[in-house]
Amino acid sequence: MSEHPFFAPYKGEHVAAVLTAPEGKLRGLVLLLQGAGAPRSHRARTWTWLARALADRGLAAVRLDYRAIGDSTGSYAERENPPLGEVQAVLDIAGAATGHERFGVIGTCLGAKTGFALAARQPDRCVSLGCLLPGNAEIILEGTGGTAATRDLLRTKVRRRIRERLGPLGIDRRVRFLPDVVATLGRADVLMLVTGPPWVAHRLGAAADRVARHGARGPGHRTEVVPMQVGGDGPRRWMPAGWHPDASPAFVEWMCRTLGSRMDEEPWMTSVVEGSSGT
Repeated sequence: MSEHPFFAPYKGEHVAAVLTAPEGKLRGLVLLLQGAGAPRSHRARTWTWLARALADRGLAAVRLDYRAIGDSTGSYAERENPPLGEVQAVLDIAGAATGHERFGVIGTCLGAKTGFALAARQPDRCVSLGCLLPGNAEIILEGTGGTAATRDLLRTKVRRRIRERLGPLGIDRRVRFLPDVVATLGRADVLMLVTGPPWVAHRLGAAADRVARHGARGPGHRTEVVPMQVGGDGPRRWMPAGWHPDASPAFVEWMCRTLGSRMDEEPWMTSVVEGSSGT
């Protein structure tokens, strides 16, 4: 494994990034995108360790500081939401260095939103997406706050308990994904890990299944939506977390299965994440 720091020029500024590459055969390239405000290593150096774990499995990974964060220059106020331009500048250099046009994305929060935006605009290049979604996953839904999409996921305590018992039954069609998410489902392999109660993942999974079936292009594209408990007891057990201990191995296995030269002899890690809903 080797690591190569570099700066990508963008609009007169410089975006800091690090490319981690395996020794020997390279299977593919993964873009790591954190939430707003976090540096390129993510919290507790999560991206650093994940990039090295991917390298151990033959996958290169590139991580970056958004403009005005870490070693990148520029103004926070001038950043796009999502920051597609600066991410693309880094991705172009990493792709040229590795010789891989196709890529996968692992993202959290804003990084997940940015990943779906990239996939929607480059369907032939972005072939796999893994995201960790906090709480009610509103970052990939139409509207925020008091909109119908969010209210539909944030029901009363009694209704939440009923839905936990019923699982996917009675899911209605008011879970509305962002257009970029709709454009991606069924056209790329997508894994969503949801750090919220199981009924949220069930509802998102059912909605994703409908969208994926409607927009499917070609065989073999998979959609998995998996609830991941943050831990602890009481009402805080489903509070959003910066990371989940099971997320890293789940993402490594997902990228190995879906990106580049598929490792068909290795099954999807149901021992890592359970209760998935997929196509």
